[in-house]
Amino acid sequence: MKLLFSLVLLIIGLVYILPHSKGYAQTEVLWEAVKSNNLQKAKIAIQKGADVNAKDELGAPIIMWATFTSNLDMVKLLVSKKADYTKKGVILWGYLECYGNLTGIAAHKKDIAMLRYFIEELHIPATDRGINLPDATETGKHALDWAIVRYKEDKDETTINYLEKKMDFEQIEVAEVNLMDMKLTELPSFVYKLKKIKELNFSRNPIESLPPSLKGFKNLTVLHCFDTKLTNLPEWIGELKNLKRLNCSENQLIELPKTITNLSNLEALFCSSNELKSLPEDIGELKNLEDLVCFANKLTNLPASLGEIEKLKRLRCARNQIDTLLFSFQYLKNLETLDCEENQLTSLPNSLGDAKKLQHLYCSSNLLKYLPETLDKLESLIFLDVSFNDSLKNLPAKLEGLKNLKNLSLWCRPNHSLSETEKQRVKQALPNCQLNF
Repeated sequence: MKLLFSLVLLIIGLVYILPHSKGYAQTEVLWEAVKSNNLQKAKIAIQKGADVNAKDELGAPIIMWATFTSNLDMVKLLVSKKADYTKKGVILWGYLECYGNLTGIAAHKKDIAMLRYFIEELHIPATDRGINLPDATETGKHALDWAIVRYKEDKDETTINYLEKKMDFEQIEVAEVNLMDMKLTELPSFVYKLKKIKELNFSRNPIESLPPSLKGFKNLTVLHCFDTKLTNLPEWIGELKNLKRLNCSENQLIELPKTITNLSNLEALFCSSNELKSLPEDIGELKNLEDLVCFANKLTNLPASLGEIEKLKRLRCARNQIDTLLFSFQYLKNLETLDCEENQLTSLPNSLGDAKKLQHLYCSSNLLKYLPETLDKLESLIFLDVSFNDSLKNLPAKLEGLKNLKNLSLWCRPNHSLSETEKQRVKQALPNCQLNF
């Protein structure tokens, strides 16, 4: 009886497994056919039971790969055999980029016939978004996003022009328009139609001014315009209320408009390598600012209101002509990095000791004669560089509070070093710190 039961189970297993193993093998054949653009081979595999809805390890259905190989006949074959063209997955493309839907692939490959088939015959919305790899949600790029990526590669607006007929450019949200380093003297006309751009980058182009039309870009959160030919920023830039990052470095700016302090959501301001002689006095109004990078200008001081930006984490003002830090560190409780190298500082304020989270302090190549006695209150300090301050002969009497200091640089020119007695004192006070004399 047991033997008979075992035979029945074996027969049932063979009846189920053999056809399915055959289907699996044919599905592998179909994958090969799709990736090699072999339409006839694909037809035979499907006739023999290949799964037209098979997915790869990243969830990309086989129809996505047929789109990736730009084979419209293959795509139509799969659709005719009931392939589900609404399913999405991910196909890796480039560095940290991925395709996440059919229309996105067709748009980036500038395959208008394929794109027209998806939108006009299969009725896939032109606004359909792809899978976003980090969280596997449908919040990735849409066809227009990918068409703009393609424009960056070849300056061809064909796909963009087609999509303009299929979607409302003024209402569609565009994650990023990257036009960096394209030798543009002005922005392409399609940019001005996209009112809901979030990130705009036209850096490294010989553009001499910010186009007035950008005034209406209320959704803009990131604006990169570094290394262009800008000589000024317009007053209306203060109306871009959602702006979080502004990079206008490596230009010919003499001043920043006062209205820049109206950017209440600004988190990062990069204005290095310009001709700035001062920063707006009310810069302290930028309450959400975390990064201020203004090195390599002609600044002689920094506004006192800078000390009111409690969220400030990184201040880089190296290579200027600053002789005194006029602001207080009393409220800069979150400051982690202060870089004021290559200025004309003769001292640092005693309030520096209030910057309890300060980890990196760079003040080499100044005119420092002494360091504040409050230095040992900087318990979070990891790196301190006071090299090439020729008049600095002694460090503060108390150094034991610098418990986390890992590296202290005191490089100097010949005949300007600390005395041997002072060096020994520093070594004893900081036994776990690497000292560079």
